[in-house]
Amino acid sequence: ANTYYFESDGDGLGAGNSESYCSDSVPDGWVANNDDPLPDCDVNQYDCSGSCGGSAVVDGCGQCVGGNTGLSFNYALDDCGVCFGPGSVFDCGCYDQPAGDCDCFGNVVDECGVCGGSGPNANFDCDGNCTAAIDCAGTCGGSAVVDECDVCGGSGPSANFDCDGNCTTTIDCNDVCGGSAIEDECGVCGGSGPNVNFDCDGNCTATIDCAGTCGGSAVNDECGVCNGDGPEENFNCDGDCIVDLDCEGTCGGSIVNDDCGVCGGSGPEQYYFDEDGDGLGSGSFELYCSDSVPSDWVSNNDDQYPFCFENVYDCNNLCGGSALEDQCGQCDDDLDNDCVQDCNNEWGGTAEEDECGVCEGDNSTCTDCAGVVNGDSVLDCNNDCGGSALEDQCGQCDDDPDNDCVQDCNNEWGGTAEE
Repeated sequence: ANTYYFESDGDGLGAGNSESYCSDSVPDGWVANNDDPLPDCDVNQYDCSGSCGGSAVVDGCGQCVGGNTGLSFNYALDDCGVCFGPGSVFDCGCYDQPAGDCDCFGNVVDECGVCGGSGPNANFDCDGNCTAAIDCAGTCGGSAVVDECDVCGGSGPSANFDCDGNCTTTIDCNDVCGGSAIEDECGVCGGSGPNVNFDCDGNCTATIDCAGTCGGSAVNDECGVCNGDGPEENFNCDGDCIVDLDCEGTCGGSIVNDDCGVCGGSGPEQYYFDEDGDGLGSGSFELYCSDSVPSDWVSNNDDQYPFCFENVYDCNNLCGGSALEDQCGQCDDDLDNDCVQDCNNEWGGTAEEDECGVCEGDNSTCTDCAGVVNGDSVLDCNNDCGGSALEDQCGQCDDDPDNDCVQDCNNEWGGTAEE
């Protein structure tokens, strides 16, 4: 049987006293937990009015409102936002008018007796009378004055003119009063005169060059070409070479044949004698042209062994020989007689392992009590080699198992206790 608790509000949580039931015979309304904090409220929560699952809350004035209370949120606030306050009962509603103010908006009476006023305008008193000088434009405190032409606020006559608009200075050729324009040498007002090398009628007053330019500097070169550069270097006006050709056929060129008769060549090159015919040279060099190199001479000096074609000597100093020196210093080409390591890892040594596998041993490590190498004879408890005596649990040594001691009812070997 298991423990069950009564579930009274339909939330699946039990509470109260427990009862024991088998799992196949649990009555309706009983559950296996005791977790219901509020057994009379299926949502396990009361609002501030004590209603299960209610929506009433505490407002800003600490009052429980909403839900089933019939009260609206912050109902206790007056017009001035004060909980349970008297409302707007003061001169300015929620507060008295401050001392010195003429209204509830922070204004004071100005010097003209106006609440919130800014006082009289500049240059006037509170009755609107001008308290400053009046200028020529009739403006109280204004700065307008009569100019030299008797104009109020005017700037006087224009430059180079009098008050009646008459020019008071010279008039230029463009009829501008005080202007600077004058006629040039060709009679043009404001003109710059004739072009360089021309008169006022456009006639050339200088020499005309071979290109037909008035006052130009172009002349015919020595080949009769106007403004030409003359013939190309080393050539005449007909394009003929007037100097020697080099070995490449270039007019005036500097390329020559070397000592070997090669145009632009570097001359004879270094060659070394190949003593053993392996294609590698050695010794002192000789200079030869490439088309006249004697046989057995090569262009390299790379032969380390000039008298050995194979370029390798064996341990017997034989060129191309196959003899090799073994670990014991013996040089020959017979691999079968190479020295080997003994059991002490010494090359050419004579040390050998005994029958027990011990290097330079005397077989003593694996000889039994009967003197047999790798034998299986051992001493028994009577120290007899190959004997069959065994020591029982009471320390008695013999080969008779019938007299071995046994345990009594107290599990003591050789004891006399009996059941």
